[in-house]
Amino acid sequence: MSLPIDVILLNELRLYGTFGVQGQRFDTTLAMCAAGSLKPGQVVYKRVGLDEVTGALEAMGTYDTTGVVVIDSFCPFFTAHAAREEMAVTHSV
Repeated sequence: MSLPIDVILLNELRLYGTFGVQGQRFDTTLAMCAAGSLKPGQVVYKRVGLDEVTGALEAMGTYDTTGVVVIDSFCPFFTAHAAREEMAVTHSV
């Protein structure tokens, strides 16, 4: 069942349930993945980098996605962060 987020928020609805896998079931879930009987990659709609997150979130807001969006590229963030750290060290000497 799907319910638009605006309906949930505007009506201040409370949703009860679970999402994901319970901690004590991780071993079973990983074994199923290893055996090939569970294929979590099939629910991945799109893979994006940090520089594409804004567009991905906007698409979710207009229901233009089906499945899970996975952020799998963090290099631009870490590269920029490392450059700032290096600059700070260089200029503080």
